[in-house]
Amino acid sequence: MRIGELANETGTSVELIRHYEKISLLNKPARSASDQRIYKDSHLRQLRVIRQLRALDFSLREIRLLFAYQNDPRHHTKKEVKSLVNQHVIKLDQMLKNITRTRNYLLQLKEKCDGSDESTKHCPILDDLIIKE
Repeated sequence: MRIGELANETGTSVELIRHYEKISLLNKPARSASDQRIYKDSHLRQLRVIRQLRALDFSLREIRLLFAYQNDPRHHTKKEVKSLVNQHVIKLDQMLKNITRTRNYLLQLKEKCDGSDESTKHCPILDDLIIKE
């Protein structure tokens, strides 16, 4: 399949596919006689895994490590995989705390505003969100 077909099949932009190839996250495809990329089902599966891991908020570095663990099992341990996932969970927990804190702040701001049709000149939400100089 060609790059456009791979992009359509996976919901990934052509530019992102090329980027993943450039940084060696996606295996480089063979080239046709006219120098066009020719992708196999293995590329489709690999790109779907990358998309799935990105959806779980794994970084490109973490995805590269997970692929290394999978592709070279004799030189890696389950302990390494578990540690990577544990660190990722810790990062997600911190993000969740930050999101919760931000949400609570915005809920408090929302309660300060009566939501009337009056001018925004004395809007408590804008007064808190935008620092006046």
